[in-house]
Amino acid sequence: MKGKKVVLSLLLAILCLSSYSNEKHQYDTISKAELNNKIKGAWAGKMIGVVKGIGMEFQAGGHHLRRFSIMWYPRMIKRALLEDDIYGQLGFMDTMVKNQGLKTPVAKLAEEFANAEFNLCHANLQARKNFLDGIMPPLSGAPAYNMHANDIDFQIESDYIGFIQTVIDGYGADVSDWRSTWEKVQERWGESDLCVPYHPFNIDATINGAFIAMGLVFGENDLERTIEIAIRCGQDTDCNAANAAAVLGIIQGYDAIDENLKSHIPEIASSPFLYTDISFEKAVSLTLLFAEENILTHGGSLKDEIYRVKQQTPFFSGQLEQSFSKMVMAGFIQMSETNRYRLQGNREDFRYGGGDNDLYKVFTSPGDTFEMDFTGSGISVLGSYNTDGGSAIAYIDGDPSGSSIAITARKQVNGMATGTPHPQNGSCRWKPHIENCGPG
Repeated sequence: MKGKKVVLSLLLAILCLSSYSNEKHQYDTISKAELNNKIKGAWAGKMIGVVKGIGMEFQAGGHHLRRFSIMWYPRMIKRALLEDDIYGQLGFMDTMVKNQGLKTPVAKLAEEFANAEFNLCHANLQARKNFLDGIMPPLSGAPAYNMHANDIDFQIESDYIGFIQTVIDGYGADVSDWRSTWEKVQERWGESDLCVPYHPFNIDATINGAFIAMGLVFGENDLERTIEIAIRCGQDTDCNAANAAAVLGIIQGYDAIDENLKSHIPEIASSPFLYTDISFEKAVSLTLLFAEENILTHGGSLKDEIYRVKQQTPFFSGQLEQSFSKMVMAGFIQMSETNRYRLQGNREDFRYGGGDNDLYKVFTSPGDTFEMDFTGSGISVLGSYNTDGGSAIAYIDGDPSGSSIAITARKQVNGMATGTPHPQNGSCRWKPHIENCGPG
């Protein structure tokens, strides 16, 4: 599933072409040098945006940032070599290089991503777990198997921008006032994140995608202002600023970027990004290679260093999928709320520490049980991925068949959450079988 998203990111190079041809109803033309400049601008913009935004990442949830200075000096760009916003998708690119280019099977992209050396979070982490548990793409990222399906991971790894209708309306109303649009976005989407409910932290793609679009719309083609607005909107500031800057970078090209922002890039251009052997220079050349492959594969041509790109009508053969569109979070129970659940068997308390003081329960013996009452149509067990666990069986109202499900669990159980479009009463009994250990 993630592999398809990488292909979309490469298509940005095609979607942003300028038309120089009288045959505009059939072909667009662009020189190889200009396409390279646009691709170079995209990668540079992403690097600049992520570094500028990292200092305020998730420092503002439920409010926008008014009074603070966005730090920048040219040598800061070196920090981009360490950022997951970049090395994550470069892992996909490396897999494509080593396999079949744009024809690399999705399963191969998923395999490499699942076994990559770097840590993952949210939708990516759940997709990795699903893959290792035998749930293959596209199900590994589908809502039925991934409660993080609406999270921001797609936007980070594909550089794909989805414009939100609320933002378009705000733009039409008053281009000078991004804050009033922010209020509309926050009112509509600020409390919608199933991933981290009842918390101002929001990593949902909807609201963060809106902030990306706001940076582009209200930034009015100015890279620094675009980045600043994307950051001041709050939430995932580094990712949002990086996405917005990448889009503007590919539209305007590397040459248009202010020297104060890019002056130190040549000094690190040959240094590899973390967990990869791909540098800025190599990322640009590989992206151009895949863009050319895409042009030639779909009816275009290259002659005298000029691409003729065949125009195509956008086409989608699938069906619209909206994650949890009729579901709302009805409740959240933490292990510290001991009066809201019942335990039998052997268990130990566990806390990560280092700022994460949430209480986990570690079940240690086969037959240990966790039981709770809930009202809702679904329930999710939230645990830790860091420790190998065993299989567990969920009983609904004491019935191990029919409405029951078999799940693979980690040892630590942190909490339970319920969601309900159509409420029903029930009793959930969670019975772990620790002796059947699976992969971590």
